[in-house]
Amino acid sequence: MALSEAGVRVRTRSGTHGSSELAAGGIVLFGDASPAVRECVRANAASHGHRVLAVGTTAVGREFAWDLMAAGAADVLGWDQIPEPASVVLGRIRRWAEVDQLIDSPLIRENLVGQSLSWIDVIRRVVEAAHFSHSSILIVGETGTGKELLAKLVHHLDSRVPKGPFALLDCTTVVPELAGSEFFGHERGAFTNAVASREGVFATADGGTLFLDEVGELSLPMQASLLRIVSRRPPNSFPRESSGRPRNS
Repeated sequence: MALSEAGVRVRTRSGTHGSSELAAGGIVLFGDASPAVRECVRANAASHGHRVLAVGTTAVGREFAWDLMAAGAADVLGWDQIPEPASVVLGRIRRWAEVDQLIDSPLIRENLVGQSLSWIDVIRRVVEAAHFSHSSILIVGETGTGKELLAKLVHHLDSRVPKGPFALLDCTTVVPELAGSEFFGHERGAFTNAVASREGVFATADGGTLFLDEVGELSLPMQASLLRIVSRRPPNSFPRESSGRPRNS
């Protein structure tokens, strides 16, 4: 009743937990933490590629919540653990609808091709992070898997106004001795052959998107310097950072 009053269309399904299927994803309401609930989430999320919001009508234990996430739930909520739970559920469903609209747009369909469940899941995550947040983003993948295309998508979906440019730096081409200049720029005469002042990529991408391709190829001291910068600058004043692949640890 609370969900219906909030504007969420509720439709019950007959059958056991394990065999019930959602028409196009949606909400799984449950009372007890049981294997049947986990299998119901798994059947709809993993097998059909639907996004499932698992909502416990009572308090949801941390361990069972992680079990449901591992089974494919997009999120897990405890009805009695959040204020105005029906509104929160409605907000999640609306957000998913907005994400799906963006995925169906020419911007994505004409540049990022693929229909596998894993690929759609990646695109959904990228769209939600890029369009609805100001989070820094780490893109991980082998050479040729499309990291730069995803980085450009992040930039295009960035809703900041005004928005700065997209700046790309291939870290495999950075000479260790000149890395500081590449990232942070230099003044005229700062070193031999510095005949003019130069802005670094951080300044170039100010207010926009900075994509550091193959960041794992940088020296460890330089990676530590970049990490210090990312962690210390206020999020809203720092260009969105996207990194090719992390170093091995």
